[in-house]
Amino acid sequence: MSYTGLNSLALELVQEIISYASAPTGYASIETLPKKNLSYIRLVSQTFKHVADPIFFSEIKLYCRKDYGRFSSNQQFLKSITDGTSPFCRYAKVLRIGCVSQDLNKPHKSNLKTPVCTDNALMRALVSLKNVRTVHWELHVFTATYTTIISALKELAHLQALHLNFAGWKGPKDPFPLKDFKNLRDITVGGCGLSNAHGFHIVRQIHEMLIGGATLTSLSLEAPRDHTPHNHVLSEIFQDFPSPRLSAPTLRRLRLHGYTFAHDAVTLPQMCSLRALDLSLADGAKANGPLWGALRTSSVRLTEISIQNSDDTEALIQYLQSYRGLEQFAISTLRWKYKGDAKSLQNEAEREDYEIEKAQQISYELLRNALLLHKGSLVSYLGFNAAWIYAPSCMTDETMLLLAECTNLRTLGFSWSTLDLLNVKKLPGLIRLIETAFKALPHIASIQIQYSENRILQGAPQGSHTVIMRKLHRIHKSADDILESVRFADSGRGGRLEECCEVFFGRVQYVSYAAKKGLLGLRKKTTGYQMWLW
Repeated sequence: MSYTGLNSLALELVQEIISYASAPTGYASIETLPKKNLSYIRLVSQTFKHVADPIFFSEIKLYCRKDYGRFSSNQQFLKSITDGTSPFCRYAKVLRIGCVSQDLNKPHKSNLKTPVCTDNALMRALVSLKNVRTVHWELHVFTATYTTIISALKELAHLQALHLNFAGWKGPKDPFPLKDFKNLRDITVGGCGLSNAHGFHIVRQIHEMLIGGATLTSLSLEAPRDHTPHNHVLSEIFQDFPSPRLSAPTLRRLRLHGYTFAHDAVTLPQMCSLRALDLSLADGAKANGPLWGALRTSSVRLTEISIQNSDDTEALIQYLQSYRGLEQFAISTLRWKYKGDAKSLQNEAEREDYEIEKAQQISYELLRNALLLHKGSLVSYLGFNAAWIYAPSCMTDETMLLLAECTNLRTLGFSWSTLDLLNVKKLPGLIRLIETAFKALPHIASIQIQYSENRILQGAPQGSHTVIMRKLHRIHKSADDILESVRFADSGRGGRLEECCEVFFGRVQYVSYAAKKGLLGLRKKTTGYQMWLW
């Protein structure tokens, strides 16, 4: 009699079964399941393990920390990669390198005889990860390991995406050898630790790579700490670049923070293929209203938009009205700019009230006149206005009713006034918004609520630390009272109960659970123990 157990199931059936395992938790597919869920799936059978392993081992994290003393296991882990016995050698496609804050060749104070690992061991291990396509690297200080990692990354033949974070960088003044990576298609340079000269050299290297024939599909740049706002970074990158008639534009995703750029005859043709734009202009930069007009004229249809410091909402609305298909929209601003007569108001309080009213009005008009045209495709809306302590949320009851028409919305984010969190009479308004979102949006899986703790600190007199901490404690206590009192029905969620939805209040996560009378509630999620691979 033939065996008909789980191991004999076809891979298509196993994948179908696993898709049901991902649905109750609100995740789109097995690729987006948390590692904890995948670890359970691997234990079902060899066939299930065969399907889950490529995803479970698709990302490897390498960290070196001063306070981590189990260095023998580090060497064993690196040796398993070098020998090819580790599953990461076969399946790892994403490599994350954490803060290398010490020389690995030197012994640690907790083990004076044995070094953490040698540069040769690290080099051999990294080179053995032959299938890695994406590298995320946090660079803080320069050590001998810095050059070792660079040399190893150059040996990865399939490397296409390099994401560098220079936050707190204290390394050499020589520029990072970006142009030595010939096959890069995705470049990210973030962090404010770079000098202006170092940032300039990186921009020049990207320019040389493109002139040399490189194909760039994604570019993300964050301005250095002493950057001069007048530099038009895209013009510097694409100057002397072949005409689109000779070379079709390939740039799909663009993120610029702290820079300025001119949408002129040099840059605009290269933006015709854009699908995602994340823009935060430098202080003192020109208005971005003409940009939206230029994109509309060029028939550029963005599916993802994230903007800060929006200064021409009318031009943005006109652009969004020109097409359909927007999937993700996020707006966050230090001050909602508008054309009004606020100068005629006499005192600061009146001006503040006027600007608050205008902020909510603009948010409502943006949804009513533009975003509702994309209601069939919109899956994420984030509208934050956390700059003022006095400014309430741009999310009002009227705005929420408009969002209810976006039936495919899965992610919603808005800010809430810090002062309103300290006012017991204002808390029912926030509860009502959360319950309305879960009731009106059947596919909603994540709600993000932001508030500014820094606003409590600003203007506080010296020696008032106790008062500040007492206020913060009241806010956190209010958050627990608010979210744990929320109740909503399970309609439209197909029986998804445990952790099918989540709410992020600041940095705290709350997940759904099955409450009484067939309703769902929210409770604070406790973070479990996290084990570093190295």
